[in-house]
Amino acid sequence: MTRSRLNDLLRGRLSRFSLDALVNQASAAGLFVRIEGLSRFGHAGEVTESRNAA
Repeated sequence: MTRSRLNDLLRGRLSRFSLDALVNQASAAGLFVRIEGLSRFGHAGEVTESRNAA
C-alpha cells in the first residue's frame, strides 16, 4: 500500500476504497470481518465472513 493510500485509510477517507479493498486490508491486519445486510423489506440477508487465512 502506498503512503498516500495509507494516509487516506488512517484519516477515515473510506469512500476512496472499494469494499473489497477494505475487507482485504482488514483481513491482512488480522481482523475478523463480518458483513450483514438487510433486504428492502427488512429481512436478514446472507452473512459473508472473511477470516485471515494465515
